[in-house]
Amino acid sequence: MAHFAQLDENDQVINVVVVDNNVILEPDGTENESKGIAYLEGICGSNYKYVQTSINANFRGEYAIIGGKYDRENDVFIGDGFVWN
Repeated sequence: MAHFAQLDENDQVINVVVVDNNVILEPDGTENESKGIAYLEGICGSNYKYVQTSINANFRGEYAIIGGKYDRENDVFIGDGFVWN
């Protein structure tokens, strides 16, 4: 499963949503974040920004948490330091 942070206009995380891997996978098996974003915008509308997050904190720093922030300049999530193990 892929996880996406739903952001408000100030890049604060207001929700974390799960998207089935089949939605974001390319034929070669690689993930395509933009496919997940387009899928979520199709369901929820384009009033929000979406950024993929890693439950294992494999990319973008920490796992996105509600109330945390997305730092666009550094392409990382900033929260309370919570990391899934």
